[in-house]
Amino acid sequence: MNTKTILRKSIMLVIMLLCFNTLTAQDRITFTWQGSRGGIPSMSNDLIIRATDGEQFTIDWGDDTSIETKTGLGNTDIALSHEYIDYEWVGEYMVTIAASSTDCKFTYFDCHSEACDDVPGFQITGLTLDGCSDLTYLNCYKNALQLTDLYAAHLVIKDQSAKLFGTQYLPYQPLTGGMTVDFSEQNIIGGVQTFFDVRKGWTQAILNVDYTIDNGIITFIEDGNYLVHMTNGAIISHPHYPAEVVAGVDMFSINIPENAFLNFKIYPNPTSDMVFIETKNGIIPELKLYTLNGRLLQQNKNTEVDLSGYAAGVYLLSVDGQTVKIVKK
Repeated sequence: MNTKTILRKSIMLVIMLLCFNTLTAQDRITFTWQGSRGGIPSMSNDLIIRATDGEQFTIDWGDDTSIETKTGLGNTDIALSHEYIDYEWVGEYMVTIAASSTDCKFTYFDCHSEACDDVPGFQITGLTLDGCSDLTYLNCYKNALQLTDLYAAHLVIKDQSAKLFGTQYLPYQPLTGGMTVDFSEQNIIGGVQTFFDVRKGWTQAILNVDYTIDNGIITFIEDGNYLVHMTNGAIISHPHYPAEVVAGVDMFSINIPENAFLNFKIYPNPTSDMVFIETKNGIIPELKLYTLNGRLLQQNKNTEVDLSGYAAGVYLLSVDGQTVKIVKK
């Protein structure tokens, strides 16, 4: 057997293996989900899938519960739900929905969320569609997906009217002056430059005054509450649900000089859960904890504040009438 014949057969074998792997690829939907802003992590009517009639698929919720097996109903919706006993649950899990055979195809997936602003619930923070060549509909608005996730989904779903991507809400980030937020991975999508629209409160933020940007890395200069709106023309979505990612940033100076408050000091700030107040005269102070919009959360006489039950963010703490900003990481 000459060298050309061996090479030809080797090429044919590689092609056959590639075709075989393509034909035998099973549909798989993987996503990361978490409770949003203290919401109860339940999925009921907001997680819907359609699969080939009579074919089975499994759901692994990524926790200690058993893997579930479902049977496809063709064009009939199958609502997926997962209930938690621990309503104080905080965390993040990887969920896998996998076809049990190559004959089972996913055609429809609705994972939209109502969790945004002050509305509790669940949010999906990452989404991967493997195989899924027959998937013709995806509704994922009001989650916390990145532009890169939306672009990958856009390549799978061919019909623009069946791509309900909508606005994605990333968690707020508290920052101190001069700190940056890195959106460099979202800067170029599908060869297209991402448009960053930075707003401060209700007005347009001023470049080189309020912030600077370099290849998707944003440095905030002036204190304030910012919203970064990210859009990219490479991502095609339903015209009523255009793809947009919104990231909130609370930027302020929290480095307080030692002599700024003569009667007490607060530590640690930022904190993961507990904040302690130390007074020079040893008197237990009157404490009031507020949200940034002025809603009273706690009021008592104490030398510590427990933030473990609250979402990450910025809060106002009044100590005997003197107010300071504290940050929960």
